Amino acid sequence: MDPSTIQTAAFVLEATKNNLGVSISEITTGTASYDAGLRKAVFTPSQKLLPNYTYRLFISSSVKDSFGNQIDQNKTITFTTAISKNYDAVLSDPGRLTYISISAGSIPEESFYLDIQSSPNETGAIKQAFEKVPNGSVPFLAAAPGTVRSVKLYSGSFPGTLVENPRFAIPVSVTIPYTEENGIVSGTNPPVHESTLAIYC
Repeated sequence: MDPSTIQTAAFVLEATKNNLGVSISEITTGTASYDAGLRKAVFTPSQKLLPNYTYRLFISSSVKDSFGNQIDQNKTITFTTAISKNYDAVLSDPGRLTYISISAGSIPEESFYLDIQSSPNETGAIKQAFEKVPNGSVPFLAAAPGTVRSVKLYSGSFPGTLVENPRFAIPVSVTIPYTEENGIVSGTNPPVHESTLAIYC
């Protein structure tokens, strides 16, 4: 790369989503430099990045290689920072079919992340969840179509270490959307009234 083109003005770091999943547009200032030993450009933020924030790094096409060639177009890199136990967080699966709200202090791990799958093959886990329901307390028990989720907690940064049987110091909120018509959950047979819905885990 041409070190003279690694200028701070060629790099823009923008926070696009906060820890609660709300879209924002906040520029994080910093400085750009060239590491000759590693042969790479380095952007150093002027302040610590916030946990569970989504950031987008913009790199201008004015950056050139050692032969004077510009990159073919502006580049963007999007990433999300690790979650901290000291901050509230709202997390979702890639398809945004599930939302999990975690209050600060809910999880003892210093940093962690959740793997949320919206279409898991977890028949054993479903059976275990149903077995927790007291006999006779629920006359009809079945998984509503499209609502089965797999949520796994890992300590540290990706890939992290799977936490077996996690415990939460503060209740965690899980939101799973569904559709209904006249109070009946779509796709259920026999029909299931939405007033009878509950989450089992």
